Amino acid sequence: MIRTVLFSVMLFLCMLTCSVFCKDPNPLMVATTTSVQTTGFMDYIAGAFRKKTGIVVKSVAVGTGEALKMGSRGDVDLVIVHSRPDEDKFIRSGCGRDRREIMYNYFMIAGPADDPAGIRSAKTPLEAFKKIADSKSIFISRADSSGTHHAELALWKKLNITPKGKWYIESGAGADKVLQIASEKKAYALCDESTFIVMAGKLALKPYMERHSALRNVYSVILVNPAKFPKVHASEARKFWEFITGKESQKLIGDFKCPKGIRLFIPINEK
Repeated sequence: MIRTVLFSVMLFLCMLTCSVFCKDPNPLMVATTTSVQTTGFMDYIAGAFRKKTGIVVKSVAVGTGEALKMGSRGDVDLVIVHSRPDEDKFIRSGCGRDRREIMYNYFMIAGPADDPAGIRSAKTPLEAFKKIADSKSIFISRADSSGTHHAELALWKKLNITPKGKWYIESGAGADKVLQIASEKKAYALCDESTFIVMAGKLALKPYMERHSALRNVYSVILVNPAKFPKVHASEARKFWEFITGKESQKLIGDFKCPKGIRLFIPINEK
């Protein structure tokens, strides 16, 4: 009898300990971009998904390049990224499947109010980048293989410019940190508008090249291929994929706003 009671007490304590310290021992793992995390969108959409399904989502915020590397190792169950050429490569490698676009915003150039490069008068992003390079105004690059970094490099490539010298600083940092550095150094930086909107009150920077058609920034969700990585949570990942690509989430994306009431992302179905 005593042994039975002791066993029951020990079992109860084990269950209690697990409930406190092991709340979510096996969550759905999502690698996403810093902009999706910094803006609060990932917590927002993951919370809505958990409320609907009971499935817990844990996100890792990195650049697109690193997110796809994590997917290529089977370290996560799905990715949310924004660099089409790299996404296509990920799919072709067999590591990913079922790419679907879910939302977009725009890249923009953040820079000092006195605009030393004179990009305020530029008509296109290419003209703005050329003015920055010609004037050797300080530019902070993410230099982290993120979607933003790849978009920046594509602009330099179109201009046949290889940025280098003291004016060009490779930070290796995420979106929020790059904006902080640019603010401190009175420099320019390419960033996504959503991160800038969220951080604007803390920055001594102004937005340039806002919502230019050439700077449209599309986010996609891609499943990590369970045929190549059998240990991924394929069923739960599929449910999240179906949720975030569905009509309900398109409305949630459209309803997501910063405290100032500004929408941060545009549903992909909204033109």
